[in-house]
Amino acid sequence: MAFKDFLLRTLTGRDQQQLEDDVSLGKAYPYYGKMASDRSDLDKAKHAYASGLISQKYGPLVSGAAGFMKELTDSLPGGTGFDWQDLAANQSGILRSQEMEAKKPQVARNSFLSFLG
Repeated sequence: MAFKDFLLRTLTGRDQQQLEDDVSLGKAYPYYGKMASDRSDLDKAKHAYASGLISQKYGPLVSGAAGFMKELTDSLPGGTGFDWQDLAANQSGILRSQEMEAKKPQVARNSFLSFLG
């Protein structure tokens, strides 16, 4: 298993194929929006989705750092190259995950029902 695959699995709980399947099934829509009909933005949707998942688990700072590190590793010899648009898609996923988190109903910690989670 490659190091990038290990990190993806560790940070998102999904491997590359599961991530692609989720995006194909439309699970990335809340993080990225509707994809182009020709699926040309599939890579950007994967970036947004993965960043959103990481942000929900570990926060926006870790998610942003993970996305930046991924691009740095892509810029190494033999990689696909650093892509600023991938970073923009990462930011989209982070921001949308924060919006979704803010919309979740909050239960006061000292309320009678707080033990329900």
